Amino acid sequence: MIGSERGDIVFFDAPGGPGKTFLLNLLLAFVRKEKDMAVAVASSGMVATLLAGGRKAHSAHKLPLDLARSDSATCNISKGTGQGHIFKPCKLIVWDEATISHRIAFHALDKTLKGLRGSSAIMGGATVIGDGKVPEDPSTVLIIMPCGQIVKASDELLDKVYPNIQQNFKYQDWFSHRAILASRNDVVEKLNVTIQKQLPGQEYAYK
Repeated sequence: MIGSERGDIVFFDAPGGPGKTFLLNLLLAFVRKEKDMAVAVASSGMVATLLAGGRKAHSAHKLPLDLARSDSATCNISKGTGQGHIFKPCKLIVWDEATISHRIAFHALDKTLKGLRGSSAIMGGATVIGDGKVPEDPSTVLIIMPCGQIVKASDELLDKVYPNIQQNFKYQDWFSHRAILASRNDVVEKLNVTIQKQLPGQEYAYK
């Protein structure tokens, strides 16, 4: 998948604790050890510090501040800039806390990468891996409205103000073929053992 130049978007959903950030850093290290380019971003600055070479998504992707106002938004990155030289050969982009980013941010990145890389493939042929926690019940999400008012989310509000959550539920089936759901640490440990048993070669235990 990574480096295939066909482009792909993969998302995995898990609560805090099972090792999402560890997995993202492992993937970044895997790509970088081959001397290939990998970009790490997060939707918040605090989480970005946990990623190797991580930056805030808005800063790294040069996203416009008024994303919600335009369906045709693009990233402010051109081919001749330093950012353009990074994204053109990039094999992997990891996006931590992807669920709290506006859906138009992903559309903007998709259009920008296609232009920079001269490819009509998804994300211009790069692989984008996002993670986060999708709420089981989107109606429990609190929306911060203009003037500081906080209201409980209804379907109408989710569609208009926070459409990325609704989109995640609409594409639940799509995600189910691309994600490993690991809700607890013991589930993660069982998955690790199952996957390790399928790896070729001699097994060694080091103390």
